[in-house]
Amino acid sequence: MTGGYSGVIFEKKRGNIMEQHNYVVSDIQGDYAYLTQTDAGSAEPFQVALALLPAETDIGTKLRGFMGMFEVID
Repeated sequence: MTGGYSGVIFEKKRGNIMEQHNYVVSDIQGDYAYLTQTDAGSAEPFQVALALLPAETDIGTKLRGFMGMFEVID
């Protein structure tokens, strides 16, 4: 596949996309949020378009992600 999204690359960088993970929004810049995984050793934030996150997302919001879908958690 050229010039498009590759789930295989995503899996190598972030772990298995089929696994559920918890995140916290560490920063918001323009149309993008930076999420930090809280349930694993990865402390490096990664970028996600705000359009893919729940409307109430703000800095400090805790999220659960699974297969590219996110929900707010307590």
